[in-house]
Amino acid sequence: MTWVAGADGCKVGWVVVLRELKSRKMEVRLASRIQDILRWKPSPEILGIDVPIGLLDRAVPGGRECDKKARKLLGQTRGSSVFSPPAGGTLRARTPTEADRLNRATGPDAPGMPRQASAIIPKILEVDQFISRARQKRVVEFHPELCFYEMNRRRPVVQPKKKRPGRARRVQLLKSVWGQEVSRVLEMSRPSGVALDDLIDAMAARWTAERVMKNEEIRLPSEPRRDSRGLRMEIVR
Repeated sequence: MTWVAGADGCKVGWVVVLRELKSRKMEVRLASRIQDILRWKPSPEILGIDVPIGLLDRAVPGGRECDKKARKLLGQTRGSSVFSPPAGGTLRARTPTEADRLNRATGPDAPGMPRQASAIIPKILEVDQFISRARQKRVVEFHPELCFYEMNRRRPVVQPKKKRPGRARRVQLLKSVWGQEVSRVLEMSRPSGVALDDLIDAMAARWTAERVMKNEEIRLPSEPRRDSRGLRMEIVR
C-alpha cells in the first residue's frame, strides 16, 4: 500500500490529510510534531508541507529564487501570499522585534522580517531542525496558491482564501481532480483547533505529494540552489 500525505500548520500542531493511492482510502489526523508523521503506520512515502525548506544565510530582498519565481507566477493578485523566509540565524529569535533585528543584521541589504513570517518562526524552526538531505527525498515544500494556480489551468485564484467565494473556488478545484473524495473529507468532523482553511490547504499539499509520487510534479526553479546544509531551495507543485 502506498500512502501520500499533505500537512498544514494549525493552532494545535499539524493537520494531515492522508490518501492511499490504490484504494483511495483517506484519513485526517493531527500531529503535534512534524517528525511524528513519518513514524506513523501507515507511513506516507511523500509528505507535502507549507513551510520553507532550505534557508539563506543572508537575507536578501525578495527571498530565495523559488519565492521570487512563485510571486511572478501568481502576479499582483496572489503574489503577496508568498513571503520571504527568514535567514537561518533569525530562527533563534523569541519575539517579532528580535526577528526583525536579527534578519536585518545578516547582510547590508537584508530586509526586515515580514509579520506573516515572524508568526510561523516556531514552525520554520521545527522543520529546519528535523529536515536533512535524506529526508528531503520524502518531504517537499509546497505553496497552496501555486497548487490552485496549477489546478486552475495555470491562472491564479484571485479571490482571497479566507472569504467564502475564494474558499468555494478552491474546494471546486480540489473536486475537479478528486471528485467526491473532497466532500467526504470536508464532511468529516474537524478536530478542535483546525480551521477549514487549514484542511483545504492540507488537501492541496496532498495533491502535490501525489504528483511527486507519480513523477508529475513541477519544481520551481527546475535547477534549484542549495543552502549551506545542502538542502534544495525549491517549491513543488
